[in-house]
This record gives sequence, structure tokens and C-alpha cells, in this order.
Amino acid sequence: MSHETTEGPVSPHTPFRPPTAAPPLASGRPVVATRSNIPPPSAISVVKAARTPAQKPESPPQPVVVQTPPAVPKPGRHSATLDRDQILAATAECLDDVGLDKTTIRSIAKRLNCAVGSIYRYYTDKHELLEAVCEQRFVAVVDAIQAGQTPDQTARLYHAAASARPEQYRLMFWLASVGRSPEQPAQLPGVIATVVAGWARQLDDPNAARCRWALLHGQLMLDADLDCDLLPDLPSHASAPED
Repeated sequence: MSHETTEGPVSPHTPFRPPTAAPPLASGRPVVATRSNIPPPSAISVVKAARTPAQKPESPPQPVVVQTPPAVPKPGRHSATLDRDQILAATAECLDDVGLDKTTIRSIAKRLNCAVGSIYRYYTDKHELLEAVCEQRFVAVVDAIQAGQTPDQTARLYHAAASARPEQYRLMFWLASVGRSPEQPAQLPGVIATVVAGWARQLDDPNAARCRWALLHGQLMLDADLDCDLLPDLPSHASAPED
């Protein structure tokens, strides 16, 4: 290590000055400290920032979506393929089980395991539905007349259909007359009028057809047996009384 020498005597109060040269390394080469070797503070900050991994901004929490499973329809005997025949069959069962007063659109829908609106797609109200149920039994009589069966045969079909559900037979005529004012003429249920018209064509006599139906209807309302001749030969004119 070399010391800087000065000329003249050394004063004991002369301040100590450090050597201008740094001590050499092991290789013997002196280490020269220059201002360019010391990075500025701003550069140190940049280096630290570059070495620090960048933090990703926190993303807002995503809403939790709960997937609701699709509703499983309740099993029902008619819920998949509802039609008029099934509605009429359920209504007839309801009439037999609980009677007219408790037979409602809601009770019928419960039997069918369907919505009330499903029935209203086919029938406007309970009145129309009950009419269809009561008249359905006599569609076979109309078909038999159109197929060419004789009035004797179709009259017995008529009696069998009415006797199977006598309360529905009476209900059918009540439904045809309810809401009718006294000034309006009495009307037969639609299917019964069709039967009488068919007999009128076969007999070629509308009056004879009405008389035959009146006899048959009277027997049914009186709960009489069908043992007599329902189709007697009606005389064309009344015979004169003998003297």
C-alpha cells in the first residue's frame, strides 16, 4: 500500500486523508471506484420492479349459477295424450262416483291428472261437457240407422243405451231444457233429434217416427220393460165406430 507524501514537516493536526486508490484485488489489479459504477436510485427501483412478478388485477367475483333440473311431469294415465274420448270417459266415471253436484271441471281434471285449461280446450263449460257425455251413448244408435238397420233393431239399441245409465238419460233432457224461456218451444237433445229424423226417413212418415219415439221414451221414464211391440202398425185413418 502506497501513501501520498508531502513536502515539509507533518503537523500533528493535519487531518487524515484516505488513500485515493482502493486496495488491489487478489489478482493485483487495483479496483477503481468511479461514479459510473454506482447505479442511480431510480435505476435500482426499476430493477427491483422488473424482478418482482407483476400482480394480476383481481377479477370481480363471478355469480354462482345454480342449474335447476327440468321439471318431471307427474305420471298420469292421460297426461301425455289427452283427447275428447278420455275426457268424456272420466266425466262419466265422475258422475257415477260422486253425482252431478260434485262433478266439476276441477274434479274431472284431477282424475285425468291434467290442468283445468286442458279440458277447456275441448269444451267451453261444464254444461257442454255434460251434454256430450249424455249424448255419446246414442251415437251408436245413429250409426246403426245410417248403416240400414231396421227401426225395430235401432229402437232396442236405444232402450239398451238409456237403461244402462238412466240418470244420465234424464240429465240429457234436463240439460236440453235448462235456461229455456216459456216462450221457446221444447227441443229434443241433438242426438235424439237425429235418431227421430232417421226413423222418419225409414218410415217415410215423420209423425209415425215421433209416435214411436214417444212410446219408447215413456217406457224409459216409467222404467218399464221393453217386452211389448214398440213398432205397431199405425193405421192410416181411424176406423168409424160401428152402429
